[in-house]
Amino acid sequence: MMFDDSCANGSGSFSSRERAGVRGPRVWDKAPHPNPLPKGEGKEWAHSKGQGRDDLWKYSAHTTTPLAKRLSVLRGRRKCQGSDVRCRVTHVAGQATYQAALAVHQQICEVAAHVLGCPTTAVALDNSACVVHSAPTRRLTFAEVAAAAGQHPLRAQTLYRVSQSPHMSPFTAQVAEVEVDPDTGQVMLLEVVTAHDVGTIINPLGHQGQIGGGLMQDSGYGLLEEMPINEGRIGTLSLGEYKLPNIKDIPPLRTVLVQEEVGPAPFQGKAIGESSITPIAAAIANAVDDAVGVRLDDLPITAEKVYQELQSREGRTP
Repeated sequence: MMFDDSCANGSGSFSSRERAGVRGPRVWDKAPHPNPLPKGEGKEWAHSKGQGRDDLWKYSAHTTTPLAKRLSVLRGRRKCQGSDVRCRVTHVAGQATYQAALAVHQQICEVAAHVLGCPTTAVALDNSACVVHSAPTRRLTFAEVAAAAGQHPLRAQTLYRVSQSPHMSPFTAQVAEVEVDPDTGQVMLLEVVTAHDVGTIINPLGHQGQIGGGLMQDSGYGLLEEMPINEGRIGTLSLGEYKLPNIKDIPPLRTVLVQEEVGPAPFQGKAIGESSITPIAAAIANAVDDAVGVRLDDLPITAEKVYQELQSREGRTP
């Protein structure tokens, strides 16, 4: 990377712990229809705001039972207690989804065992059929199982409630490298390394998107975004005045994933939603201090603030 000899470079780090998965229960209601070609409907009461919910319910259900290949989702309109945003969706709504899928799985095996005349524990799901372990030729298709259920649809509703943060909260550490021009106070973010304590990654693309998106948001919070108020009037009335970071403001990002096979979400997953948005502003502040010895406790860290501090330190009036 090219450096300007007239500028000062510095690096800073900061780490954080994300508390996730509290406040309120989640309900998952899953019911395959009893018709000759059974399809399923899942009703789920956590609203989608881009926090990975749509991927999670499919993954949970599909891993639990092959019947999930024939499931579709009905978007729930029932009012649900508690918040369904932030990192808690994968944990709380995910566990409700996973447990409901397990319950339907058990019901399918029970109906098949009754028809086949064997213990429930002897039945396994194989592609689109229920088979007996000891006699694979004895089998029932899902359509036959649904028909055998008659007027009693295979349905499960589960409630998952968590009253406190799980003890397996994710940790994040970030290192920022900056370049500061002492003549103008301009701060340029050169590179960021972000390390995350993760469990099983449900959706790799979405997971990395959360990391990159959080980094971009918090870099704007740390360096650009400001809403001055003068005599009760907001000074930034449009996005032409309220500065947001764009792709040219974002430096090379190196992501380090420290994977651990323990987590509170289904399949040992951990939250990622807010992890990358928390430490970077503090890491930038530490890097500026390392570069030019200016310690600011007021965000954003603008060129004007850095310049004024440098001038004050030298006994000059900016």
